[in-house]
Amino acid sequence: MTLEAKDTMYVGICMTAQKVIENKAYVDSDITIKGEMVGEAIQKGETVELDFSTSDKENDETEFSMLTELPEGAVRSGQKIIFTPVREGEYVFSAAVKDMYHETPVVKTIKVNVAPVISIKLNGNYVSSDVSPYIVNDRTMVPVRVISESLGAEVIWNQAAETVTIKKDGKDIVLRINSDNADVNGESVKLDAPAVIEQSRTFVPIRFISENLGWNVDWEQDSYTVNISR
Repeated sequence: MTLEAKDTMYVGICMTAQKVIENKAYVDSDITIKGEMVGEAIQKGETVELDFSTSDKENDETEFSMLTELPEGAVRSGQKIIFTPVREGEYVFSAAVKDMYHETPVVKTIKVNVAPVISIKLNGNYVSSDVSPYIVNDRTMVPVRVISESLGAEVIWNQAAETVTIKKDGKDIVLRINSDNADVNGESVKLDAPAVIEQSRTFVPIRFISENLGWNVDWEQDSYTVNISR
């Protein structure tokens, strides 16, 4: 059996460490592969579990083998791989499995894209966050309290309405979770990336918040750094 490009599964985790990604190769009389596409690129230091577990419809004994060498930060445990990347880039993991009735093995390939770590600087000083920023629609998303309180603003969360309000110096910015619009002092403004909840944190677009609070924002591509200054 020859697998085409559509059989290559791209997987990743968006900001969630230790999550199990189940991508299982099944060997049966029809030789089929089942799996799913999961999430966005992961960050360095986060952990993904790749599952190459196999099964056979007739419960025949299967022969399993890895086709690619494991990169730094990856450890194999049986037919599973625990991967905590130390560098950005694309990593390819391939395995093969067959039973006694098939000469051609079923091959499963999982590609993990590891994005560079995003840093935030405020007037030249690094801003720390317990949850890593990430990029969506070319917009850098950060926990709302991290950026707002670093800029001296007050943050108010309304659970019932699922809104977050940022207040400073007479400026009120209201964002609703998963909404493409925000209110700035009562006026509706279109967002390129809506506020979302990830890992029990409210993430907001850093440029929109910073510039509406009177700060300048520059993106440094080489170092993946957001520079905020006045």
